[in-house]
Amino acid sequence: HDHWAFINPDALRAFMDAPENSDAAGVIMEHFHRVNDICWRDGALLVQVAQQYGIEYDQDLPDLTFALRLYLDRPDAFDFAWSMYLRVALNAGPCEYRFPAGRLRPSPAEIALLESNLRGWFANMKKGSQCLVACFAEGNGLLLRITRGARVKTIARWRGFVTEIDSFRPANEDVVWYEPDESRLSIKASLRRDREQYIRSIAEIFAKESELA
Repeated sequence: HDHWAFINPDALRAFMDAPENSDAAGVIMEHFHRVNDICWRDGALLVQVAQQYGIEYDQDLPDLTFALRLYLDRPDAFDFAWSMYLRVALNAGPCEYRFPAGRLRPSPAEIALLESNLRGWFANMKKGSQCLVACFAEGNGLLLRITRGARVKTIARWRGFVTEIDSFRPANEDVVWYEPDESRLSIKASLRRDREQYIRSIAEIFAKESELA
């Protein structure tokens, strides 16, 4: 069961160095970076995740091993850990708003409605209609990770020995967390208009009180 915990670094490096695997190598490195990142501050975040999900945390186990096990065996817990990491790692400073909505526990249908609402907003902002909302209970509060599009970027890239012009839409991540005991809604997102839309949508869909916005 634990054989996956022992990675052959030479075989992995050889695979990633092969030119035909260049695209896959980028994806693999991104996933390894995420596994490494959630070990932030000597694993303090991992302890909180283990408590939240009722997972045994072995103090003698290296943090990277525990994080890799989360990634492979408990994607739900890893997703929560990544959202918590973004809350401290995103460059945007947190903006805090008074939001006395009481305890919120949105249903899957309400989360889907929020996602649909935000898709329309970002499409109108010319950022594409792609939007995913991950919602987690955190104590009495909520933690939301919003993955959404941005303006299309164009770059010149190599395809073999030929350069081509390639356009792509970046996938950005914003984080929102709600603390009912403090009546506080906090948002890490770079643009004010996006933050204001998050507040409006959460007030209308989760709290059913549009005047809170």
